[in-house]
Amino acid sequence: MVIRYFNARYPIIYLQTYEEDQADLLIKELLEMEKKPPEGPKRVWEWTMSKGWCDFYSKERQDQGVGDLGSALSPLLGKAQLRSIRALVLKDSHHFINNATVIAALKTIAMARMSEAGIHCAAVFIVTTRRVIPPELEHFISLFEIPAPDKEEILERLRNEVPPERHGSEEDLNFLAEALRGLTNHQITHLAQRILAKETFIGKGVHLVIEEKRQIIKKSGILELVPPEPGDLNDGLGGFKTLKDWLERKKKVLGNLSEATAFGVDLPKGFILAGMPGCGKSLCAKLTAQFLGLTLLRLDVGRLHGRYVGESEENMREALKLAEDISPCVLWVDELEKAFAGVQRGSAGSSDVTARLFGYFLTWLQDRKRPVFVVATANDLDSLPTELMRKGRFDDNFLVNFPTRDEALEILKIHLARRKQNPHGMSLNAIATKVAKDSFSGADIESLVSSAVETAFCEKAQKVSIKHLDSAKAAIKSMKQVFPARIEEFEKTFEDWKLTSVG
Repeated sequence: MVIRYFNARYPIIYLQTYEEDQADLLIKELLEMEKKPPEGPKRVWEWTMSKGWCDFYSKERQDQGVGDLGSALSPLLGKAQLRSIRALVLKDSHHFINNATVIAALKTIAMARMSEAGIHCAAVFIVTTRRVIPPELEHFISLFEIPAPDKEEILERLRNEVPPERHGSEEDLNFLAEALRGLTNHQITHLAQRILAKETFIGKGVHLVIEEKRQIIKKSGILELVPPEPGDLNDGLGGFKTLKDWLERKKKVLGNLSEATAFGVDLPKGFILAGMPGCGKSLCAKLTAQFLGLTLLRLDVGRLHGRYVGESEENMREALKLAEDISPCVLWVDELEKAFAGVQRGSAGSSDVTARLFGYFLTWLQDRKRPVFVVATANDLDSLPTELMRKGRFDDNFLVNFPTRDEALEILKIHLARRKQNPHGMSLNAIATKVAKDSFSGADIESLVSSAVETAFCEKAQKVSIKHLDSAKAAIKSMKQVFPARIEEFEKTFEDWKLTSVG
């Protein structure tokens, strides 16, 4: 696709990549394939912040234009100079491109290339890791991302660079290639060397790939790597039977993704989990990742907001791209209504930046091609646009309500067992009935158990008794008892949205 833009004399080709050598190869191919080669010898110049101008092919340094891109471009702006240059390759330019002098210089070069019909004025290639495009240059720039190698390219590379006797099984090699997706060629090379230094077969190195991807997340600062939660989905979360059964199906698909997609199964997208505060939505998100055997990433939209125009949107693009690079993974968007507060039409505190972030997020939800399983939790759906909830962006939308008696009983047993008490030796039915009747949330039940255990310890009792639990129950007011009008509003909203119950 890039060659069509280059041959059509688009003046500035913006290549976003972490691998400059791959960008160099692409530029060389473009210059070789150029439809009308320029007459006479014409140089291709490369500029970097450390070297200044050098010959693009030989990398021979010219000792000019070091450190300041605006000053480096100024001597080249005459028509005669531009006609003598075939192309300019600018690296490290994202540090300077918002400078008024640089913008003016690039506009001059771009206008000359577009207006000088039949005359080969310099084309500009910008090679950089960051997408920084001033509004004044948007009409002159064609943006392309150089993608990371796909699975087949990675497999070919591993087979060519690693001796056959160290490949391991074909299944392990394929699994490793899938895990390496999203990494650059340099990262793959270094990881392959690390794996071969530690493992007999390279196919056994998936754990090192996961470790590397976790390092990438930590260094990015725009996504949070959430550590595993104690317990599992079945033993650590009371109730949620319908959702647990639903997740069993998704686990089968994600665990056999190649076969599933070949069969025609759609890529699992994730779910929205809405409901009453304190009823286990965040815990469910954490345990879902463990149940699926995937890394859990948390997207905090507040972290994405930057000081400069376009910085927030770029951070959002970078965060979602990073999630795709790390995939398969679970991406958790907590308190969705607060993350995109103000996007509902007519809402107070609305922001153009927030609206653009939300729009980009919606598009990504619809179009993503990598296995990023999104779990979005929310309390107040009234503040979110209805288009978020339509099918295609999430697989389903679930409602978490106050626990029923049976669910309350299950939650009581979980929290007693976590505190080294023996729930099987106690008759908890009466307590479960009381907490369900008073609409205790999961958090209320946990507080009840915590208080009872503390009281038993202070009384030097051998173990927690029903009496301790009953006393703790009497001292706690549920959220529905404290804020009945607010809870009634929530219930009305959830009824209007026709959500699927998790129970």
